[in-house]
Order: sequence, then C-alpha cells, then structure tokens
Amino acid sequence: RARRSSPKIRSETGGRNLTSQAGLIPVIKFLDG
Repeated sequence: RARRSSPKIRSETGGRNLTSQAGLIPVIKFLDG
C-alpha cells in the first residue's frame, strides 16, 4: 500500500510527468488522507 514514495512521487510527478499526476492525485490524496 504506502510505497513510502509519497514525497518523491509528488516531487517527480509535480515537475516531470504532469500527466501521471492526474492518475496519482487520487492515490496521493488517499495516502495523505
């Protein structure tokens, strides 16, 4: 479940794959609560 990459995913996706962010948004929100 929590891949311990919350901060990394946000940094990498926020600046590199904006497209992937759309799919990670729900995941990050779920992990962030």
